[in-house]
Amino acid sequence: MKKTIIYIAMIAIVGAIFVGCKSKQQAPAPIATNTRPIPADMVETSVTFPCDGLLDSDMNFLRVFGHGNGMDRTMADERAHQHALANLAVKLGGVTSAENMRVAVSTNAANQEQFHDKMVAISRVVANNVSVAGFRTACAEWTVSQNRSFNRYIVLEFGKQELVRQMLQIGQREGHIRADYDFDRYMRMFNENLREYERTNRPTPTW
Repeated sequence: MKKTIIYIAMIAIVGAIFVGCKSKQQAPAPIATNTRPIPADMVETSVTFPCDGLLDSDMNFLRVFGHGNGMDRTMADERAHQHALANLAVKLGGVTSAENMRVAVSTNAANQEQFHDKMVAISRVVANNVSVAGFRTACAEWTVSQNRSFNRYIVLEFGKQELVRQMLQIGQREGHIRADYDFDRYMRMFNENLREYERTNRPTPTW
């Protein structure tokens, strides 16, 4: 009787061990998962450029972009306007000294560098005069940097016909544009070059 009990106990123990080993063998391996948060510098976010919808000129107005930064709003606003007016001179110079306009209106087309320099100089004179005469603000936005400084983004627009008329008149008076070159032809070339200039020289965010 005792032997029988002993045999039964041994069988039970061996069975328990066998079941335990089998259950361990059949247990599914844990699935590795990455639960760590994605670092902030790896997350892509959409960036909206201030005044992005009004950066290009149209048939009536030539537009220029300006940005200014400062610890107070007045300083940031003044710097943005100065930047925009400087960009006006740069844009006028780039447009009026473009290749196709230079060949068509220069009295000395062979001297490319001289014509370019003269038209850039004229563009500065016109930009200074028109900035005194006035302009209107097409867009103005504010942002605040992490250091609590202010960022001012503006787009100023100027009457295109007045700008182009001044460029033509000064160029003719100083002998850099043919005296018989009429306004309508000059305006058409100006518009063509302006579209190309703005397509290839768009402002980019600075933050």
